[in-house]
Amino acid sequence: MRTFLISSSIAAIMALSVAPIGKDITFAAEIDPPVLESTTDHTVAQPAPTVRASFTDVESDAINQLREFTLATSEETVLGGKAAKLIGLVDTDRSVPTKQVSVALTEEIRYFTVSTEPNSDDIILTIKRDMAVRKMYLTNSKFILRAAVVHEDGPPHVIPNEQAAASFEALLMFWVEKSKSLQAGSTHHH
Repeated sequence: MRTFLISSSIAAIMALSVAPIGKDITFAAEIDPPVLESTTDHTVAQPAPTVRASFTDVESDAINQLREFTLATSEETVLGGKAAKLIGLVDTDRSVPTKQVSVALTEEIRYFTVSTEPNSDDIILTIKRDMAVRKMYLTNSKFILRAAVVHEDGPPHVIPNEQAAASFEALLMFWVEKSKSLQAGSTHHH
């Protein structure tokens, strides 16, 4: 969490989104102190619990192979500066070089985007509907949800990770399945 040098407006949004969670944790402490003691090593120090998709090795491999495939085969693209900053990928408003694969569904297009910056492990999952980005999730090869942005009513905004957890996991599973079908179709490639 130490790389969060974010503008005051986003900081305000983040503060807003984190505040209720803090209250929940104190409330939980009053009800059930022993549980809290058993998790003091990390839970209390963090304002928001880490949301991580619990995947099997097979699923992890599938996503990481999709990542490799994307880096190997896709055109160079960029993630716009505003989006990159909103999702916490950069501190200043600058675009990030990426490569991506997309799947067009009836109602929406889903993008699996990999940052091509040196030493980056960033993966951005995006859902685009009606020509606008509706949801963005920032994760990595360990499937830790680091930020979620929703753009439905009003301007795009960051939502708490645990609020985004279910849709994030569902979207990751979608890409796991896509990756498996991709490998099934190209078993002779290495």
